[in-house]
Amino acid sequence: MISEDQKIWVQVCKGKYYNNLGFWRSVNVAGAIPLWRQTVKRRDFFRQNVKWQLGDGQKVPVLSQPWYTNWQVAQQASRKDRQITIAQIFDADNNEWRSEEVARLLGEEAVTGVVQNVQKPGAVPGLKDKLIWDYNISGTYTVKDGYHCAVARSGGQGNEVTWKYIWHWKNIQPKVKVFIWRLLANGLPLAQNMHQRIQSISPMCPRCNQENEYPTHCFFFCQGSRLVWFGGDLGIRTDSLPLDMKEAVQHIIQGKDEEFIKTFCYTMWEIWLARNDWVFRQKTFNPTGVCRKVRAWCAQALNVEHDSVRNQSVQEMIPYEVASDGWQMIVDGSWDTSKKAGTAFLVYKDGMLHTMGLERHDADDSFLAEALALEAGINWIQAWMTDHSICNVQIFTDL
Repeated sequence: MISEDQKIWVQVCKGKYYNNLGFWRSVNVAGAIPLWRQTVKRRDFFRQNVKWQLGDGQKVPVLSQPWYTNWQVAQQASRKDRQITIAQIFDADNNEWRSEEVARLLGEEAVTGVVQNVQKPGAVPGLKDKLIWDYNISGTYTVKDGYHCAVARSGGQGNEVTWKYIWHWKNIQPKVKVFIWRLLANGLPLAQNMHQRIQSISPMCPRCNQENEYPTHCFFFCQGSRLVWFGGDLGIRTDSLPLDMKEAVQHIIQGKDEEFIKTFCYTMWEIWLARNDWVFRQKTFNPTGVCRKVRAWCAQALNVEHDSVRNQSVQEMIPYEVASDGWQMIVDGSWDTSKKAGTAFLVYKDGMLHTMGLERHDADDSFLAEALALEAGINWIQAWMTDHSICNVQIFTDL
């Protein structure tokens, strides 16, 4: 849009969105095409990585960038002064800078710096001013250079660790790897992302309808997702995770072994599938069912020989059937080899998730963990029924 401003599509954007403000100062407007909205969104990144190549000085505003590092550029410059170009503070006839004008615009201390250090406009005959990409020698922007620059400026080492464990892990299906890649690139069709493209689509989370559905909300902070992580084999509390998805993933998997990474990836995958079933097929989001399917994926990846696991496909390991009317509670316990157990309570009303609860306790084996989960669930639902004046709730467990 900057270097090829005579192309038709650039002229269309100019006419519709510039509003006499120019490329660097124009803003997003309601109903703008996705190309323009994404351009404005990433404009600050380009602003930090481009610079003017001085030619005749006709296009380069004096106050557009720090030509000399010690200049104290006027912060309250008038609109007229902001439009003054390099060529206007240079006397081409006498081949010298207009010192009085330089001092007025930039301060007395800038005069010596300009005279001694700044290339004179027109030094190369026929050369025009050009905005160039500052990240390579040629000055030409490429998508590859832009990507590497963005990774470097965001402290890309953390993301490299993420890819080291996720992309090269052999026991994760390719479609799940691609899904994780799209997630880290914020390329999933979440409600907030869709709203940015189509204004009529609500950005609110379709499951809880309490917050915008941004990536970390969908996968970590929404109530159903929180329950999956807490009640699953990883036993993760997601309350204190960073809001940025890449940072959150890095925080979770840093220093973990391959088995942990595999379980993490399949948990993310099953949360996404369950979310889509809720949105597009009106199926209840069942955290217990999600956890069961994750265990089945991991068992298949390890080629476990136990018949009860090996002979069941992921599709066969279906969750409890939730009735379409009345109150129901599903109780499930989880246990790991450190003898830590978790209990999850899911309360449904007329087939829809109404509320949930979480508890942690110690248990010597998985059977005891399920028994303690049932006991805790009964105590929890009794108190809850009393508080809400409810007389009849069906309780389901896999004990």
